Amino acid sequence: MSDELIGLLKEYNYHTLLKIAEHNGLDICDERGRKLRKATLVPLMRRHFFTEACVKASLAELSELDRAVLNRLLLRGGEADTISLRQEVVRDGLAAEQSSQKWGGYWHRSYGSNVPPRLDSRVFSDVIARLTLHGLVFTKVPSVVHRSVTYKLNFNPGSVIYVPPAIRPFLPEPAQPSLEIDPADIGERRATAPDIFLRDLLLYWLDLRQNEVTFIQAGTVGKRHLKRVNGVLIEPEPDLAEAASETDAGRLFFLRILLEDMELAIRDGPRLVPKGGSLQVPDVWSGSAAEQLGLCVRTWERSKRWDELQDLRLASLADRQQGRSALLDFLRTLPSDTWLSVGLLLSRLVATDPDFLVRDRNVVSSRSSGYIDGHWYRSGEMMAAQLTQLERSFVDNALIGPLFWLGVVDMGMREGQPGSFRITREGARALGMAPAEAASADQGRIIVQPNFQIFALGPVPLSLLARLEIFAHRIKAERGAFEYHLSQDSVYRAQQVGYGTKEILHLLTEEVRTEVPQNVLRSLQEWGALHERIVFRDHVSLCQATSPAMLDKLLADERVGCHLSHRVSPTVALVKEGNAADVLVGLLERDILPTVSTDQPDADVNAVFADEEGVLSFVHAVPSLHLQGRLSRLAEPSDGLYRITESAVQAALRGHFDGVPALLQELGKLHRGPLPERLVLRIKAWGHHFGDAALSPLTLLQVKNEETLRELLADPEVGPYLSRFKPSARKALAMVHEQKLETLRKLLAERGMKVSDRLR
Repeated sequence: MSDELIGLLKEYNYHTLLKIAEHNGLDICDERGRKLRKATLVPLMRRHFFTEACVKASLAELSELDRAVLNRLLLRGGEADTISLRQEVVRDGLAAEQSSQKWGGYWHRSYGSNVPPRLDSRVFSDVIARLTLHGLVFTKVPSVVHRSVTYKLNFNPGSVIYVPPAIRPFLPEPAQPSLEIDPADIGERRATAPDIFLRDLLLYWLDLRQNEVTFIQAGTVGKRHLKRVNGVLIEPEPDLAEAASETDAGRLFFLRILLEDMELAIRDGPRLVPKGGSLQVPDVWSGSAAEQLGLCVRTWERSKRWDELQDLRLASLADRQQGRSALLDFLRTLPSDTWLSVGLLLSRLVATDPDFLVRDRNVVSSRSSGYIDGHWYRSGEMMAAQLTQLERSFVDNALIGPLFWLGVVDMGMREGQPGSFRITREGARALGMAPAEAASADQGRIIVQPNFQIFALGPVPLSLLARLEIFAHRIKAERGAFEYHLSQDSVYRAQQVGYGTKEILHLLTEEVRTEVPQNVLRSLQEWGALHERIVFRDHVSLCQATSPAMLDKLLADERVGCHLSHRVSPTVALVKEGNAADVLVGLLERDILPTVSTDQPDADVNAVFADEEGVLSFVHAVPSLHLQGRLSRLAEPSDGLYRITESAVQAALRGHFDGVPALLQELGKLHRGPLPERLVLRIKAWGHHFGDAALSPLTLLQVKNEETLRELLADPEVGPYLSRFKPSARKALAMVHEQKLETLRKLLAERGMKVSDRLR
């Protein structure tokens, strides 16, 4: 220790040491009255200066200001970089920055070898100079050698100032400065609302389940979707219209970030979608408010998506996750429900951990110059000032942003800037500073009205609100009440995703013990019955047997029955999902050769026989349901078979086929071999394929040649009674032998043609 102190004193200018020794009562002259040489002075100071008596005497002479600055240095462990300590005490109003004003007739400037400390100045460098004069605070700047000239230390504080370890035991324990603020300085008080935030988080998640939210090329949610989401929130973003992008919509942006970081929503290409199925209600919505807020705080603490330092200089140097953790840890040491100073919070935080936001902060701030984060800094002073601004912005944005939105703190604002805060009771529980309260007996109320309105009043659990959204349409959402409307459409929507009337009634009557009016109860039961009459299921496999007895046998078979679910008709059973191949193997093991059919267009080719009367029989004993579906469009079922009739053909042409050729083409695909000609003719007749006809008597005059005919047509007496026989291209005409006329009438009638006596 002695060698260390001697080395420390040797670094100082001789005249500076003389002033320190003289001020502290040491005799600096020899017996002849001459000033002691430095070689003699340094050991003398080392022996007599760093003693308990000398330290206590120096402490007694300190002013209140000097004591306060020394206390701040001791709070930092007795050592600090000069720039950050100066910024702290200046920010907190203890000391002043360097001034251009005159003090005692001279300008503030660097101390020379013979310039004494300024005793009445509040400038930070003068305060440190006085503490050095009292022998309490020294600097750690090495000697400077320039052109063989060694420059020693004087009262100017160097880059690092410290209290020598030898005298620390003689100094009092540093007193933590109170963060409490005068009530008159709180300013505009802004109370937080954690319950509203949690409900808005739920509403955003519910909107994702019902509507599309997509990202633009910049990776943020588009303005159109933001406006819709903002419109459903209890506390919408007031300045969304002026926001250039989602990142400018603070709280709304934070809600989306939390949903992603809590894995309540995921990105599916350009879309943001809720995680889980339509009926899944994540566990997070089932916890208590304190648990949900605590989870939100922890999620924000480790979030890589949220940024408190957008576009600020030197932001690339900041470790945001580390900064949040340090801030939260420090908040846990503070009293709750007490108004505290934001400025003093930052000072204490920096004093506790100078690197809480920027690693190796003192190294960065001590650079004389550098190009960082796209900006050139000409001095460590500029860099340190920017780092301090970065830290202040981080703390301010964390307090007025996530911590305020989440209900951890209430804020006091002065001229639009955060000046004070207090940790709320909800915040203390979310931070783990206070034990969780017992579950409240008041879980809100669900009221079902005879007019099918449902009200969720009071602190209804978020999980219950999420389940109400499955089968009821939300009318409005407010802090104290959610209003829904129950309708056949909303119930049908729930049934479509597997939430039936039994589940709805169980929720209302058993879980929340709501009295459901009789008319609502009857309507729910009727709506459920209507839905259950017809159920469409996609992508299922069916096992179809020739008879109910055969299906009974298959269901009872230990090799086949275990893969079948239940009967859907006397001869059809549902195959368990993914077990179709196992059913086929089981049937083959029982020497039953199954026919496998699909819904592909070519699966039913050559599957039926047709006779001339239109009776269709099946090639296989058990026709597939897909084949029966295709036949039902052009034929009528008859005693286990299908029959093509006149009414069936006409119905097919009205609803399924564009003309008889299309119908015959479909029947030809299903039929094995050529269709019977008689049946084809009947189908054409029933389909009025040939249209109608006209039979009219016609007398023709035949002459020997064309020249004769021209002469007769030109004859003035004969010509008026003749006209050239030349049918119009628009009229399809044919000559009929008169003796075959009645036979032709019958044949045309068989083909469905009505024969008139006049040409059209």
